[in-house]
Amino acid sequence: MTVRSELDIDINTTSLNNFLSHVFKDYIESNQLEPDFKKSDKKIIGELNSFGLKTLSDLNNLITKHELGLYVEQSQNFIGLLRNIMLIIDSEKYFKRAWKKNWNWMETSYVKFLKTKIPNIEQILEKYKVDLVDDDGLLISFGEDDEYNEDDEEIA
Repeated sequence: MTVRSELDIDINTTSLNNFLSHVFKDYIESNQLEPDFKKSDKKIIGELNSFGLKTLSDLNNLITKHELGLYVEQSQNFIGLLRNIMLIIDSEKYFKRAWKKNWNWMETSYVKFLKTKIPNIEQILEKYKVDLVDDDGLLISFGEDDEYNEDDEEIA
């Protein structure tokens, strides 16, 4: 007989919100992270599932590979946090399986942060035709298939 862990719960909006609010409580209380999905909870849950994360236990096993503060850095809310986790753990897998062009541009300051963790991130972004935008919102690199629109969703 196996004992079911309290984290062996399917990822849904409520379970994910409760889990992240608990695990990242200190960052939320110090205003480093906004506990919000920005109405994109279904989208990010789809990304998590496509990445292979079906339960809170799956997610917990993944995030314990690094210090929690690493994931919070450059994250504004739960969407950015979860994308940070997936990108840092396996960026190629994220783009291949989970991204689905749910967002199409990234600020250069974020790329600089990612490059310290993922040395080949620029090649990966080029491969998947992700636009690069400077911190003033000016287009630096342009994906062939997309048109830049500042209203498009950003990664975080």
